[in-house]
Amino acid sequence: IRKKAGLPLAGSNRASTLREIANEMVAHGKLHGTPKTKHQPWKRSSVELWERWIASERLEPIIDQPLTNVAPQDIEDWYVADLQKGKRTATDNSFRMLRRLCNWAEGQGLITLDPTRRMALNPRRYTPQRREVRLDNASGETGRFALALTSYKFPQVKHTNETILHCILFSFLCGRRTDEVKNMEWSWVDFDRRMITIPGEAVPENDPYSRFQGTKNRKDFVVPMARIIHTMMRTRAENKINERFVFPQRNRKGPLTDFRVTQQHILRWAKVKRIVAHDFRRGFMDIARIVNPDYFAVQDVAGHKLHEVTASYLSGLTVPERRTVFQGVSD
Repeated sequence: IRKKAGLPLAGSNRASTLREIANEMVAHGKLHGTPKTKHQPWKRSSVELWERWIASERLEPIIDQPLTNVAPQDIEDWYVADLQKGKRTATDNSFRMLRRLCNWAEGQGLITLDPTRRMALNPRRYTPQRREVRLDNASGETGRFALALTSYKFPQVKHTNETILHCILFSFLCGRRTDEVKNMEWSWVDFDRRMITIPGEAVPENDPYSRFQGTKNRKDFVVPMARIIHTMMRTRAENKINERFVFPQRNRKGPLTDFRVTQQHILRWAKVKRIVAHDFRRGFMDIARIVNPDYFAVQDVAGHKLHEVTASYLSGLTVPERRTVFQGVSD
């Protein structure tokens, strides 16, 4: 792996730079994953994220320095200088990746002291706020948006209009991640059992159309179809224009790539604040908690990873139990 990443081989006296160590970690992640991924190979999006990070101008002051020469003060000076550029969240995200890289290097025995540790405890470090935005049930935002999905008039007549509306409706009522919804395939849909099985694993890298990354926890997830979703999917199946993808794009070859502009038009029409697709997921969980206040049930229908101790005792909701929650949210 070290040779493939362009690193000095074992026994060499030359100290590895941050760039070289980062390339080694990415090469290892591609083949074997890391403990964070339970030693499963990294997803394509993770590899691309790290490759962009390695090539970014943000790291130029330190990326080509031998890691053994990088002192805690160097990391602090870099962080403070980058923070002054005005993109605080980007600075801290980059620092988090740098911490992970130094943790890898320390585990490999390349360094004995992690130079990022001091900055991690520094009171000048910026802590990004967690995004908590969602449609508000109490003020009627959820209801206004639901109504808008049935009554919004598109400024132009296009055959993709209905596809985009259906895609948003599925996100809204099922709480699934955008990547899963946009890349949904007909082979995942079982009309007889009224369920959709989202695969845990990604499609092959050489797939010419889909960039589906698999579910986040890499386990198949069953979405029982509520009545309105079942009707919508039946309608799409009877009038399908693509034999593979449920929500095809305009050229009818691949899946939808983006529907954010249309979504914001509908939100403005409904007089609802600006939200992103993932915010529907939080709203779905809010309503699921109303339908079933049990904390474990909400975790299960969201597809979140359960606490390891809890998971060792509980096997998860049955499909009929999960269907009750999904139908309740839809109602």
